[in-house]
Amino acid sequence: MDTDNEGNITKTYCGINIVAKEPFPFFFRIEDYMEHQLYKCKVVITDGKPELVVKDGEVIEVPELTEEEKRIKELEEELARLRNG
Repeated sequence: MDTDNEGNITKTYCGINIVAKEPFPFFFRIEDYMEHQLYKCKVVITDGKPELVVKDGEVIEVPELTEEEKRIKELEEELARLRNG
């Protein structure tokens, strides 16, 4: 992810296995639904760490998950915890 001087996102690569053709100053893991809403966000440096924050007046639309999708997400998170010890 690249930004202008105000932190507005100017260029992104989104996907699972990304190979950037040029260096980018920021990298964030985001949910799939965020990919097409990144224009509503900007990068802010807080205590030396970059954060992806929603711009004033913008709202991120979070889709409702079905019960099956919620259970899958819970199981994936549990599996990741178990793998990471």
